[in-house]
Amino acid sequence: MVKSQILNERPFDIDDGERYLIVIVGEDMQYSVFTRKFQSKPVTSIEFREAKIYKELKAVQKVAQEVFSGNEIYQNSVIKIFRVKDIFEPRYFVQYKKRPFMGVPDLKCYTDWYVKGENQVDTYIDYNEAQAALEKYKRDLVEFYYSQILDLKNQVLNKI
Repeated sequence: MVKSQILNERPFDIDDGERYLIVIVGEDMQYSVFTRKFQSKPVTSIEFREAKIYKELKAVQKVAQEVFSGNEIYQNSVIKIFRVKDIFEPRYFVQYKKRPFMGVPDLKCYTDWYVKGENQVDTYIDYNEAQAALEKYKRDLVEFYYSQILDLKNQVLNKI
Protein backbone atom coordinates (compact mmCIF):
# COMPACT_ATOMS: atom_id res chain seq x y z
CA MET A 1 0.00 0.00 0.00
CA VAL A 2 1.37 3.41 -0.98
CA LYS A 3 0.82 6.09 1.64
CA SER A 4 0.19 9.70 0.71
CA GLN A 5 2.91 12.22 1.46
CA ILE A 6 0.34 14.73 2.74
CA LEU A 7 0.14 14.49 6.54
CA ASN A 8 -3.65 14.68 6.91
CA GLU A 9 -4.17 12.02 4.22
CA ARG A 10 -2.00 9.44 5.99
CA PRO A 11 -3.17 6.99 8.62
CA PHE A 12 -1.65 7.87 11.98
CA ASP A 13 1.89 6.55 12.42
CA ILE A 14 4.11 7.63 15.32
CA ASP A 15 7.13 7.25 13.01
CA ASP A 16 5.86 10.22 10.95
CA GLY A 17 7.22 12.39 13.77
CA GLU A 18 10.69 11.78 12.32
CA ARG A 19 9.71 13.03 8.86
CA TYR A 20 10.40 16.55 7.57
CA LEU A 21 8.25 19.39 6.26
CA ILE A 22 8.85 22.85 4.79
CA VAL A 23 7.54 25.94 6.60
CA ILE A 24 7.46 29.33 4.91
CA VAL A 25 7.54 32.50 7.00
CA GLY A 26 6.23 35.32 4.82
CA GLU A 27 7.12 39.00 4.94
CA ASP A 28 3.97 39.64 6.97
CA MET A 29 5.02 36.91 9.46
CA GLN A 30 2.26 34.64 8.09
CA TYR A 31 3.21 30.97 8.42
CA SER A 32 2.38 28.43 5.73
CA VAL A 33 3.55 24.98 4.68
CA PHE A 34 4.60 23.55 1.34
CA THR A 35 1.97 21.11 0.01
CA ARG A 36 3.05 20.38 -3.58
CA LYS A 37 4.62 21.77 -6.74
CA PHE A 38 2.46 22.86 -9.67
CA GLN A 39 4.03 24.06 -12.93
CA SER A 40 7.39 24.39 -11.14
CA LYS A 41 5.87 26.74 -8.55
CA PRO A 42 5.19 25.97 -4.89
CA VAL A 43 1.65 25.54 -3.61
CA THR A 44 1.35 26.43 0.07
CA SER A 45 -1.34 26.27 2.72
CA ILE A 46 -1.88 27.92 6.08
CA GLU A 47 -3.40 24.63 7.26
CA PHE A 48 -0.33 22.86 8.68
CA ARG A 49 -1.90 19.40 8.46
CA GLU A 50 -1.85 19.74 4.65
CA ALA A 51 1.96 19.74 4.67
CA LYS A 52 3.84 17.40 2.38
CA ILE A 53 6.22 15.34 4.48
CA TYR A 54 9.54 13.78 3.51
CA LYS A 55 11.43 10.85 4.95
CA GLU A 56 14.93 12.08 4.10
CA LEU A 57 16.47 15.44 4.99
CA LYS A 58 18.39 15.52 1.70
CA ALA A 59 15.15 15.13 -0.27
CA VAL A 60 13.40 18.00 1.51
CA GLN A 61 16.47 20.23 1.15
CA LYS A 62 16.61 19.47 -2.58
CA VAL A 63 12.90 20.30 -3.02
CA ALA A 64 13.25 23.53 -1.03
CA GLN A 65 16.23 24.54 -3.19
CA GLU A 66 14.52 23.66 -6.49
CA VAL A 67 11.13 25.18 -5.77
CA PHE A 68 11.92 28.29 -3.74
CA SER A 69 15.25 29.43 -5.23
CA GLY A 70 14.75 32.19 -7.75
CA ASN A 71 11.02 32.41 -7.05
CA GLU A 72 10.23 36.13 -6.80
CA ILE A 73 7.14 35.63 -4.67
CA TYR A 74 9.16 33.96 -1.89
CA GLN A 75 12.26 36.14 -2.30
CA ASN A 76 11.76 37.90 1.05
CA SER A 77 10.34 34.86 2.85
CA VAL A 78 12.23 32.61 5.22
CA ILE A 79 12.15 28.92 4.30
CA LYS A 80 12.60 26.55 7.26
CA ILE A 81 12.71 22.79 7.53
CA PHE A 82 11.24 21.12 10.62
CA ARG A 83 10.53 17.63 11.78
CA VAL A 84 6.86 16.80 12.22
CA LYS A 85 7.40 16.22 15.95
CA ASP A 86 8.79 19.77 16.32
CA ILE A 87 5.46 21.28 15.28
CA PHE A 88 2.91 18.56 16.00
CA GLU A 89 2.19 16.24 18.91
CA PRO A 90 0.27 12.98 18.88
CA ARG A 91 -3.09 13.20 20.69
CA TYR A 92 -6.02 10.94 21.36
CA PHE A 93 -9.36 12.22 20.03
CA VAL A 94 -12.43 10.96 21.89
CA GLN A 95 -15.81 12.52 21.16
CA TYR A 96 -19.41 11.67 22.02
CA LYS A 97 -22.11 13.60 20.22
CA LYS A 98 -25.79 13.48 20.98
CA ARG A 99 -27.74 14.18 17.84
CA PRO A 100 -31.19 15.32 18.88
CA PHE A 101 -32.52 15.72 15.36
CA MET A 102 -31.55 12.18 14.34
CA GLY A 103 -31.96 10.54 17.71
CA VAL A 104 -28.78 8.46 17.45
CA PRO A 105 -25.59 9.42 19.32
CA ASP A 106 -22.18 9.12 17.72
CA LEU A 107 -18.89 8.01 19.30
CA LYS A 108 -15.54 8.77 17.60
CA CYS A 109 -12.15 7.64 18.83
CA TYR A 110 -8.77 7.83 17.06
CA THR A 111 -5.18 9.04 17.36
CA ASP A 112 -3.84 11.88 15.19
CA TRP A 113 -1.27 14.69 14.94
CA TYR A 114 -2.28 18.11 16.34
CA VAL A 115 -0.35 21.38 16.27
CA LYS A 116 1.47 21.92 19.57
CA GLY A 117 -0.08 24.50 21.85
CA GLU A 118 -3.54 24.23 20.32
CA ASN A 119 -5.72 22.57 22.92
CA GLN A 120 -8.39 21.11 20.71
CA VAL A 121 -11.66 20.13 22.36
CA ASP A 122 -12.01 16.39 22.99
CA THR A 123 -8.27 15.68 22.56
CA TYR A 124 -6.00 14.20 25.18
CA ILE A 125 -2.24 13.87 25.44
CA ASP A 126 -2.42 11.44 28.34
CA TYR A 127 -3.51 7.89 27.48
CA ASN A 128 -5.24 7.34 30.84
CA GLU A 129 -7.34 10.51 30.51
CA ALA A 130 -8.37 9.51 26.99
CA GLN A 131 -9.22 6.00 28.13
CA ALA A 132 -11.33 7.34 31.03
CA ALA A 133 -13.25 9.63 28.64
CA LEU A 134 -13.78 6.74 26.22
CA GLU A 135 -15.12 4.50 29.01
CA LYS A 136 -17.50 7.25 30.18
CA TYR A 137 -18.81 7.78 26.65
CA LYS A 138 -19.23 4.03 26.16
CA ARG A 139 -21.39 3.94 29.30
CA ASP A 140 -23.42 6.90 27.99
CA LEU A 141 -23.92 5.10 24.67
CA VAL A 142 -24.99 1.85 26.36
CA GLU A 143 -27.42 3.80 28.60
CA PHE A 144 -28.90 5.50 25.53
CA TYR A 145 -29.55 2.21 23.76
CA TYR A 146 -30.79 0.58 26.97
CA SER A 147 -33.37 3.35 27.34
CA GLN A 148 -34.37 2.83 23.69
CA ILE A 149 -34.85 -0.89 24.36
CA LEU A 150 -36.97 -0.16 27.43
CA ASP A 151 -39.11 2.26 25.43
CA LEU A 152 -39.65 -0.42 22.78
CA LYS A 153 -40.47 -3.02 25.40
CA ASN A 154 -43.21 -0.84 26.86
CA GLN A 155 -44.92 -0.24 23.54
CA VAL A 156 -48.02 -2.35 23.06
CA LEU A 157 -50.84 -2.42 20.57
CA ASN A 158 -54.33 -1.81 21.84
CA LYS A 159 -56.93 -4.08 20.34
CA ILE A 160 -59.51 -2.20 18.31
